[in-house]
Amino acid sequence: MGRLFKLGGNHDLRLFAMDIPRRNLTLMLLELDAEHERDGYKARNDSLLLYSVLEATTNYFGNRHGIGSFSLVNHSNQIVVALESKAAKTGELVAKIRELQQLLLNSLQVSFTAIVSDEPTDLLNMARNYREVRELLKYKILYSRTDIMLTSDIRSGDKTSYSYPYDQEELLKNNIRACKKDDAIALFLEMLGGISKERRYQNMYQFVFHLNSTFMALINELGLSVDEIYGEEYSIDRLSNLNNKERVEIFFAGLIQTIVDVIEANKATRANKYYQRIMACIKDHYMKDITLESVSAQVNLSPTYINQILKAHTGTTFVQLLNNTRIERACTMLQEEDVKIKDIAQWVGFSSSKYFIKIFKEIKGITPGKYVKGYHIDWIENP
Repeated sequence: MGRLFKLGGNHDLRLFAMDIPRRNLTLMLLELDAEHERDGYKARNDSLLLYSVLEATTNYFGNRHGIGSFSLVNHSNQIVVALESKAAKTGELVAKIRELQQLLLNSLQVSFTAIVSDEPTDLLNMARNYREVRELLKYKILYSRTDIMLTSDIRSGDKTSYSYPYDQEELLKNNIRACKKDDAIALFLEMLGGISKERRYQNMYQFVFHLNSTFMALINELGLSVDEIYGEEYSIDRLSNLNNKERVEIFFAGLIQTIVDVIEANKATRANKYYQRIMACIKDHYMKDITLESVSAQVNLSPTYINQILKAHTGTTFVQLLNNTRIERACTMLQEEDVKIKDIAQWVGFSSSKYFIKIFKEIKGITPGKYVKGYHIDWIENP
């Protein structure tokens, strides 16, 4: 009969009795499947049931197959079993696990998912294998069509390495943030093309759920709505149906297009609001000693961005727009009031009448004196 140990929160696997198997060990994590209730599903949390499963498991391997084993209790719905593996090949082990699944289903009406670190280990290195099976357990939802998962199926060479291209992920997000749609889609297709066809564990699902998590984080970062990007039909089942490259390509390329479109639409909306704020600031302060830097501080936008917004909306820079605003106001005053040019220049914000006349001529093509003659014949230019 196997020996029962408690696996601590820090996963310390060093304190064991001396008579247990110490080499050629295979670590296996069994997670009991959720049980159905009227209101949904809940994880099994019955210590007696867990102990019964543990007893049945260790007796099954020890009594029926002569494989030495000991067990460790982790969470309430999980058991970790260490098997002496020198006599069992991987294919044989999988067959035995399937037989155990059927046995427990018949005797205890319980089913489980088995995550097996099938690389032989020993007591000193067991913690690494335990971390490996725990890591693979995170992706259980990706492999919902299987109930036995082997870490060797996702290992690259002699290293545990998942195929998702993390190194390209940040560049993909940056391209989307910058609204470089074509670059983003090209990079996505490159990432998709790197999925191995040789590994068993449906790397397509792993890629889909990893990439989807990346997009979810990006959507949250940008303050966008999930419904706005995915639509109301978003679900895990919908992602699970992306089981070939064509479907994945259509789904995520469309997702990239939608995110970029929303970002650009939001940028246009924000830019229009910023433009209104800039124009209001100029309108309220054009007659004062106003500068691009002072407006920048007033509207809380960088000088460069202010000029970009003005260029997009008016085709002019801040200085050009400010001068246009001042000259238009000066024209109104010249048409309606008998005021000296030097006074008008000062009232509309110019530092001198000479500079005012220079800018007026640049914009209107004539001097203020010639301009006003069409409205007040008797007006005498007196700068």
